[in-house]
Amino acid sequence: MPLTPTRKQPLDATLTALAGVTTAADKLIYATGADAFATTDLTSFGRSLLDDANAAAARSTLGLVIGTDVASPSSLASYLPLAGGTLTGNLLSSAQVQGAAFRSNAFNSYDNGFSLIVVNSGDGTVYVYGNGYAVLHLTSAKIEQRNGTTSQTLETFHTYTDASNYQGFRISHSAAVSTLSAITAGTGADDVDIALAPAGAGRVAFGAHTALGAEVVTGYIEIKDAGGTVRKLAVIS
Repeated sequence: MPLTPTRKQPLDATLTALAGVTTAADKLIYATGADAFATTDLTSFGRSLLDDANAAAARSTLGLVIGTDVASPSSLASYLPLAGGTLTGNLLSSAQVQGAAFRSNAFNSYDNGFSLIVVNSGDGTVYVYGNGYAVLHLTSAKIEQRNGTTSQTLETFHTYTDASNYQGFRISHSAAVSTLSAITAGTGADDVDIALAPAGAGRVAFGAHTALGAEVVTGYIEIKDAGGTVRKLAVIS
């Protein structure tokens, strides 16, 4: 039948754009805009996944086995359960966080870039790790900050704005001296006392007293009493 003007396809921008797309095997046409189209690869494997009716069929196509290739919901629940929006449980199994080997040198294999991890080892000790090193131990009735033979420093702050403006207290160590220091910079007070304040009739205790004969006072060290009055401790020869 001859084609007459009344029977031909009306001019349509979408059809015209589709007609201009070059097709080939394993290609899918998709829209890049209004009346604009292009093609992308669609392999036979991709088509086998697209025609799956549900997740079980998709897992079968992908060859995934629950409990082998991916964790089962029940096993995830034992490590990372959520209850009322609170994260509980262990990120690692109990076997992975117990034992001297883990505590002494194996944590780096679990660090994976975390800057701070808290681990309950199951032996009564909680370990706080930073960049692969155990830096804080919470044991029965004791808090320890240690890292092998590396000297440790503990600082607490009254105020801290930045590394140039602060006021606080430091406990530090050298080979034969442990030092208690007031630390201050910038906006921190220029003069900072260190107070040892017993309660009630308690007294500050020092080393054992040794009786001496007549000695000569060679100087003094200034301290403050509990009322803030400056007193002098005599220094003898």
